[in-house]
Amino acid sequence: MSLTDHCEQAVGLLPLDVPSRVSALVLGRFSRALARTDQIQRAGELAQRALESAQAVGADEERLEAQLMLAQSMVYDGDVEDGLSLLAEVEHEASSGGFRWIATRSYIGLSDLQLMLGQYDDAIQSADEGIKVAEQNGTNIAQVKYHLEDEQGGGLRPISIESLLSGDYLHIVKFINALERDKMLFIVNSINLGDAKGGTVKLQLKMQTYMRSGT
Repeated sequence: MSLTDHCEQAVGLLPLDVPSRVSALVLGRFSRALARTDQIQRAGELAQRALESAQAVGADEERLEAQLMLAQSMVYDGDVEDGLSLLAEVEHEASSGGFRWIATRSYIGLSDLQLMLGQYDDAIQSADEGIKVAEQNGTNIAQVKYHLEDEQGGGLRPISIESLLSGDYLHIVKFINALERDKMLFIVNSINLGDAKGGTVKLQLKMQTYMRSGT
């Protein structure tokens, strides 16, 4: 059974018209799972339901998660201006409200969308801001290298990313998890562990993402 099948079952168990933090969480997770399989319209619909449920019970973290997914769905569905505007709002509120991992994912998502739209300078700036937020949360990113590779079939062009990370093990795991949960697919190719002293670890992370050629 696939992840989307599990999520579909979980959504079916939710009580109708009874908002709760749990329903917002389940709907949000299902929305992200659908987005990963390019079911953008359905993902946006569930993100909207998750948002409404979170707003009804005052669940700020789940609300921001839902808004993040909704913003990305809007951009991929063609509503670029409003989607990017909502994404910027999520980043600002997540940063000021102490939800740093959501803020990090917001910058990652914004950078990816800007790459897709051909806004390369803005994409680099957003990535840099995301690095700063990650560092504030205990993950030090010492170096990041990008390499734009030759176009492959299907109109996709790979981007290889290599970075050096250090910090508390749990913080680094959360950072990598934030990357993997992003709508823009990140493929982690390798993680090479370096020194580990006093609870601080160092590692080299190599991953790959894709942008549409001709943007």
